[in-house]
Amino acid sequence: MTYKGDLVDTIKITSNSSYYHFDDQGTTTGSYYEYILVFNNKNENYILNPYRKTEYKITFKPDTLIKKERILKQGIEVDRILISNLLHQFEINYIKPTFDNIGMTNDDFQKLTDKKHIIQVAKWHKTDWHFKKAYSTKEENEIIFKGCQNIDTFNLYLSSAFDTSGYVMVTDFNDHFDVKITTTQGNYRFEGKYPNSYKQPWYNLSDKYSFTSSSILNFSINSALVAMLPENFSRLGTLKFEALTNEYIEWYLKRRGIIFDY
Repeated sequence: MTYKGDLVDTIKITSNSSYYHFDDQGTTTGSYYEYILVFNNKNENYILNPYRKTEYKITFKPDTLIKKERILKQGIEVDRILISNLLHQFEINYIKPTFDNIGMTNDDFQKLTDKKHIIQVAKWHKTDWHFKKAYSTKEENEIIFKGCQNIDTFNLYLSSAFDTSGYVMVTDFNDHFDVKITTTQGNYRFEGKYPNSYKQPWYNLSDKYSFTSSSILNFSINSALVAMLPENFSRLGTLKFEALTNEYIEWYLKRRGIIFDY
């Protein structure tokens, strides 16, 4: 298996989720998942070594670090097709996000933007009352529900939701994925992070001597990771299509004046 023409030794996929407590001790708590693939020269395949979960607590006053690690799985061979697809996607810097390009079926889109999901997103924002009989008619609600399932409206969202002009920073909450690829000739690192919608774009952080990063807008990176990683991998849901459509529904309901920015 190669990346940029060189043999891949190791692929390390991590997910880190943590938050700062704003207490007197300066406490941060979180969890860190690692999925590490190592090339086996003898069998010429890639072995999971290991899949590991780490829970941690950090304080600054006093300076402490408490970690609890657990090996969830190791020693199994990982499908080369899944690995090859992931490596290939990180070589594609830009695919225009349109419904036809992102790999979502129409059936999936209709299911993920149905009445149930729309009311669910409204409920998260405490505005699901809008759909009750006292505030709107069945016909008015149906117009909103059907409008959300319009592909042209979804494409409008896709055309405007993903900023590739800079690198976002959040200091009190951490929710990101890292993919590190080690080859015989170099090291490459990519990051998908909150608060970017659907963890897009990804950032190429491979140049350790640079303070800047380049953006990669390619939804198939998410799909490749979802296909490879275990279902219980931390924050995997933020890479799935439902995360994308939930963000879309939120955008749509804001346009309809049902939920608001505060």
